[in-house]
Amino acid sequence: MRNAIIRALCALLLMSTASGCIALVAGAAGGAAGVTYAKGKLTDRVDAPIAQVHAATIMALEGRGLQIHNDELHGASAKVRSETADDKRIWIDIESITPNSSKITIRVGARGNHPRQVTILDAIKANL
Repeated sequence: MRNAIIRALCALLLMSTASGCIALVAGAAGGAAGVTYAKGKLTDRVDAPIAQVHAATIMALEGRGLQIHNDELHGASAKVRSETADDKRIWIDIESITPNSSKITIRVGARGNHPRQVTILDAIKANL
């Protein structure tokens, strides 16, 4: 019985690291809610309409001295692209969930950079 439990835990750990979701599994195990980090992307839900979140995103990036390379707002979705000073690409996608709530997904670099992504998310929220 003990060996079966150990094998199951090892299999779960292996699957989690192979798919890049170890932080998500750890957060779920700890009962965390709200912000998730999976496959190099940071995702959060905010209680603000998409146009307001989009404007807050532009202000957050420009406030950090980051140049906007691409900025698209189309009804229920928005995409903002930028780049860090050390040439790491920044992808920010915003989706409308309801008329008064939105989902923000942030990725910095090819594999993600959690500390930088949290900093950008905090700056966006500060502008809401």
